Amino acid sequence: MKKVYIVSDDHDCIDKASLLIEPAFTLCVLRSPEKIDVIGPDTACVILDESISGEHTIALISDLTSRVRDVPLVVCLERNDVATAVRYTQRGATDCIVKPVDTVAFSAVLARTFLVSSRVASRDETSLVAESGIVGSDTATVSLRRTVARVAQATSTVLIHGESGVGKEIVAQAIHRLSKRSDRPIVAVNCSAIPDTLFESELFGVERGAFTGALSRPGLFAAADGGTLFLDEIGDLRSENQAKLLRALEEKRVTPLGSTRTRSFDVRIVCATHRNLLERVRAGRFRKDLYYRISAAHVSILPLRSRPGDIEDLVEHFYLSRQRPAPNVSPGARDKLLSHSWPGNVRELFNVLERRDILSTGDRIAACELEFDPV
Repeated sequence: MKKVYIVSDDHDCIDKASLLIEPAFTLCVLRSPEKIDVIGPDTACVILDESISGEHTIALISDLTSRVRDVPLVVCLERNDVATAVRYTQRGATDCIVKPVDTVAFSAVLARTFLVSSRVASRDETSLVAESGIVGSDTATVSLRRTVARVAQATSTVLIHGESGVGKEIVAQAIHRLSKRSDRPIVAVNCSAIPDTLFESELFGVERGAFTGALSRPGLFAAADGGTLFLDEIGDLRSENQAKLLRALEEKRVTPLGSTRTRSFDVRIVCATHRNLLERVRAGRFRKDLYYRISAAHVSILPLRSRPGDIEDLVEHFYLSRQRPAPNVSPGARDKLLSHSWPGNVRELFNVLERRDILSTGDRIAACELEFDPV
């Protein structure tokens, strides 16, 4: 029988884990992080209590994910801190739950964890990573690819968070491509670009004659039926449209503008934002119920300045994607690329390379050819 290890000395946390895990798995309690050496390949899951690992939590996460690759890791947080949870998932944690642990919430986290783990195990990770299309060899990006592979095999909603230009749409496309819906369409829409008056007709469809000059056409939910609907910049959605979207997601039905008949849909919802949605929830600018509806799974993307190991890979990818051999990068140019803060992230990097190619035709990138816009 496979084992679930809990690294904790919290009796409440241990008791609830025992209640939920046994007898399907053998629960092994490690009351000190120094004992994690016993965790081996027969492990189904690891639960790490932040209160026992303290400031060494990130180091322990890295150690565990390298020791038992593809074994899901759940971190029990001492307090509800989204920044800390994001940092842990970026380093390889599968999920986080806040203490004191609620049995229902704990059960949901564990069920989701075991479901995703079993589905990923049925496919070769090498092929999943190769198919993802996510470029980079930085440790954070390697972890991101694993997370995307796991999330893709589940069916839950996904919230992708990252600064503008980090590649949120690339990640959304990877989730769709690696999912069981890959033979159906992925439909993307930028929520901030939809005028308020057109929100319902764009997403839910419109019947002929609904307004002057209106022609019958399906909405984006219908266009994505059977596949994935990617709602980019969900954090910019106005409150009245948040309510309309929430109702559609809860009922899994929409009513086209001008119609009295509802239409069911079967789509997976993937959302993305560069904003801190929990802060907007606390400020009353984003509905709490919608936040929980769209964020069953979280995928966080670090800014490019925090993953310098990706830069040279992305330079090569820029040229290969244009079916051109990548020029050599001089030491000076390499230093310049690595020392820049990249406020515009990958989008800015590609812009810098494109500008360089317009002004230079050489097969070697020199430092003087790289021009950065002041921000």
